[in-house]
Amino acid sequence: MRKGSFFLKKMKEKFAIIIDAGFLKIKLRKILNKTSLTNQDIVNHCDSIISTDELKEFDLFRVYYYDCPPFQGNATNPFSKEKKNLGTTPFASQNQQVIDKLELEPAFAIRKGHLILNGWKIGGAAMERMAKQNSPTIEAEDLVPDLSQKQVDMKIGLDIAWLSI
Repeated sequence: MRKGSFFLKKMKEKFAIIIDAGFLKIKLRKILNKTSLTNQDIVNHCDSIISTDELKEFDLFRVYYYDCPPFQGNATNPFSKEKKNLGTTPFASQNQQVIDKLELEPAFAIRKGHLILNGWKIGGAAMERMAKQNSPTIEAEDLVPDLSQKQVDMKIGLDIAWLSI
């Protein structure tokens, strides 16, 4: 160091955690044996990653969490013709609550995509029931909205590119 310069402490290198919420929710529900997750479940999972021996020499830069807010709109069941506001379901409310609370967590950056309604599909429970039957039938309640996320993968790619620079 030059004479008269301030003593500079070497800073630890940093790491980021990148989470695709759609994937994490499926895996974490199985691990925790839960039907739905809370924001604390996700924070605890990140804490367990951060506390691993491999990362103890590094500082957390940020947790990037990619998810879609619940679909806001009506969908009409093609069999029963019943209209359902998908944004007002308990599942949608719980998912929105998780996103809202994670936004308040320190070091979390929430990246939001959006959902589109592709139509309807046969739900998993109905598929299992139909596989066991000799002559499967489909009822109106067997159908579930077919939603797909948009922009999440693109945002993951952009953030990875930015972080690598």
